This record gives sequence, C-alpha cells and structure tokens, in this order.
Amino acid sequence: MDEMIQGGIRVALGTDGLSSNDSLSMLEEVKLVRRRFPRLPAKTIFETGTIRGAEVLRAADQYGTLEPDRKASFVVVDPGEPPDPERVFDQLLAPASRIVGVVAWGRAIV
Repeated sequence: MDEMIQGGIRVALGTDGLSSNDSLSMLEEVKLVRRRFPRLPAKTIFETGTIRGAEVLRAADQYGTLEPDRKASFVVVDPGEPPDPERVFDQLLAPASRIVGVVAWGRAIV
C-alpha cells in the first residue's frame, strides 16, 4: 500500500462485510493499516478511510470532510490520552483509541 501511495495512486479503504473486518469499523480498518505500514504518515492513512473513499465513490462534494454544506456523519474518538493537536492523527490511530459517539446526518446516534 505504501508503494501505491508513494507512486501517486489514490488508495481508499472501506469495509465490505464481516469476512474482512469482524467489527465493520472503519476506525479498526485504518488502525490495521497503521500497524501494517508504520512508515506511512498517520494523516495519509486517516485520509484513506475518509476523503479518499468519498472521492472513489464520486461523493467528495458531500462526504469525507467536515465542512459547510456537507452531510455531517462522523464518529467521536477518545484517543485514550489527553488530545495533542500536533499528534492528532497518530492519536486517532493508536491502539487505545476508541469510538465513544456517532453522529449520522447531523443527529447524535450514540
């Protein structure tokens, strides 16, 4: 994967069923990539599970980032330690991070 990204290929992650990810969690999916490719920047890995997926689905004008006029669906992640803006992507992908809230279409679900 790191060679593809280094070569300019836009890589996107997703879950396609319980056979590939027993939790269907995108957070667990990007954490797995982090473990397998530790030299890739955490921000790059995080983007493969957010904006890159939206681009692949040709929906980047609506999904993938939190901006005005986008559909607000996101998870709230507890990094397991005090948040550090300088290390936010590393903290999100750390083994101790966990999802503590879900917002879908602008409404809190969990």
